[in-house]
Amino acid sequence: MQALEFLDLSSLAGERWDAAFHGTQCDERDEKVKELLVSAADNVFSFEYDRENMNVVIGEGRVELHELEGFASTWRGKRILVDATSFDVAEFAILSFAFKSVVDLVLDVLYAEPEEYKKSEDAGGHVFELSESMLGFEEAGIPGISKAIPVDEPKLFVFFMGYEGDRFKNALEFSEFTRAECNLVFGVPAFKFGWEKNSLLTSARAILENNLQDSFLYCGATNIGGIYNLLEGLRKKYQDEVFFLVPLGPKPMSVGAIKFLCSDKNSSLLYDHPARSSNRSYGISRVHLVRGFFS
Repeated sequence: MQALEFLDLSSLAGERWDAAFHGTQCDERDEKVKELLVSAADNVFSFEYDRENMNVVIGEGRVELHELEGFASTWRGKRILVDATSFDVAEFAILSFAFKSVVDLVLDVLYAEPEEYKKSEDAGGHVFELSESMLGFEEAGIPGISKAIPVDEPKLFVFFMGYEGDRFKNALEFSEFTRAECNLVFGVPAFKFGWEKNSLLTSARAILENNLQDSFLYCGATNIGGIYNLLEGLRKKYQDEVFFLVPLGPKPMSVGAIKFLCSDKNSSLLYDHPARSSNRSYGISRVHLVRGFFS
């Protein structure tokens, strides 16, 4: 895996892919990335997970989850780009699992950082308005990717901390963890100087109420490989535990977690399926391209 960073989308103008996949456009950032995909890929598909019916919509067609590997195999030997900017975490996990075993396929991942997030007007400037609603956490919510939380087996919860304290609080209540089973990973350094403070402030009450202030881990918010290595290190320490990965934070952290999830058979995704807010971000800052996501 090779992680590259660019100052803007125009730096990728010379790249070519056989196909590209994007999610729902919620703001100008998503739209600008889609414009790049259209110019740089021979085929461009929208991709959306229908949680109620447990299938996905690819372009104009609907595909059952158990049929996705067959769809993915048609791209054998091709170079594929996934826009993690517009994908939600569940969609990225589902597509990654479908592509991971395809022979000679090269999967690249693109993410464009926001210049700024939309802020709540009545929360002192440290709360970002990123989600309109959450469907809630659910055990085994994504077939083949999510597992039921065992009662009597060893387990470890790894929370990738973000800017929405309510999501973290809900995840804690759902998990019914012990303190020893919990790790909180903060994105430090953050996208922008000072944003790591926002992540801590929005979750501070839940952290203190559950006595989790000694459970902190740190990794750069854009360091996809660093998150993967962090989880590899935890796996060496906790060899028998079922890992429950809870992605609440910056998308690159989620991408790194899903790379680990694709290779670790004793891990599960715990996710609440938030609906992204319209116009949730402004502008585009740095652009990240991961070449050879599975290598």
